[in-house]
Amino acid sequence: MTRLISLDKTNRCSSPAYTPQFSRQPGVEWVALTAGGSDFVLLVRVPDAETLRDVVLEGLQGIPGVRSTQTMFVLDELDGRGEPSPRPPSR
Repeated sequence: MTRLISLDKTNRCSSPAYTPQFSRQPGVEWVALTAGGSDFVLLVRVPDAETLRDVVLEGLQGIPGVRSTQTMFVLDELDGRGEPSPRPPSR
């Protein structure tokens, strides 16, 4: 299961300090500091909904300063050439 999770937090001044806390969460492949509606976007690959629940509710939302999260499902992925990205093995 691949998910994009966007995070809004309250203290923009310390944004880079949050990156290590986010990247230590299970299944997080990359973290991007963003401008616009969200402060961060994370790519998370987890085997099932229960693991995703734990990452979001117990992990990310437990980090002080995280105000809210929004989870999006990735339905398909393309690489930089427009070709389908290899899918991770099913568990």
